[in-house]
Amino acid sequence: MSDEFLRKLYEMSDGDYKIFDRYRVGSEVGLSNSQTDDIIDDLHNMGLIKKIGETKILMTLEGKQDTEKSK
Repeated sequence: MSDEFLRKLYEMSDGDYKIFDRYRVGSEVGLSNSQTDDIIDDLHNMGLIKKIGETKILMTLEGKQDTEKSK
């Protein structure tokens, strides 16, 4: 599910570095807020996203490269 979340974030940002609300992205892929929080923690620990404040996220260069590689 984290791969799907990361792909959706990439798609929503048009492959650029844009800040999004984590719960907006999570709802786009059918996740609850709790599930979204768990996935955010995993992706952050892998260095694929950066947390900004309480609910904002940004895809890192590593996250972008990982998503483009898996296409």
